[in-house]
Amino acid sequence: MPSLQATAQGCAAQRITAQRNRPVTTAYIADQVEDFERRWQARIRRHAQTQQ
Repeated sequence: MPSLQATAQGCAAQRITAQRNRPVTTAYIADQVEDFERRWQARIRRHAQTQQ
């Protein structure tokens, strides 16, 4: 897993922003980490259901 800093730099390089065109910072990413696993699992389940 890449570091928060590497992820933020990757987002900046790809011009990916947070809401309202704010930069994606390490603090922003850290705030989102908790909810990421839940969202990822839900996405995987939905994808698997559409493949059946």
